[in-house]
Amino acid sequence: MLLATRKTLTICLAVLISLLTACSTMHPVASDAAGDSIRREIKPGDTVRVVTKGGASHSLQVLVVGATSLVGSAVRTWERSADAVGLRVDVPYSDITKLDVRRKSGLKTAGLVGAAVLVVVGIATGGGSHSVGYNR
Repeated sequence: MLLATRKTLTICLAVLISLLTACSTMHPVASDAAGDSIRREIKPGDTVRVVTKGGASHSLQVLVVGATSLVGSAVRTWERSADAVGLRVDVPYSDITKLDVRRKSGLKTAGLVGAAVLVVVGIATGGGSHSVGYNR
């Protein structure tokens, strides 16, 4: 009985930890050839997805938000990319047709974590009442 409870709690804890990173979404950023809106919205350390006029797609962790270009290090995502992880990529603002930035949603994360905690507590406490003669 104790072993089954520990196993269940371990599984629930693993799910809970995975939920902590699950609530991030990509938000579009307006792009202009001068890069004014990009410089306002994007900061070093942000993770972005850039599509260029030539159709190339880059997923980058931003290193520098420069005067004329966005410089980043290629990161691995679920999407296929021709860029090797860690490759330094320099994309001129005038070449960007689409730009999305990954933002975390604290409210969604807190809601999912709260729900997961309630599930874990429910499982750990036996999940409710049982009729007489019920054997676990």
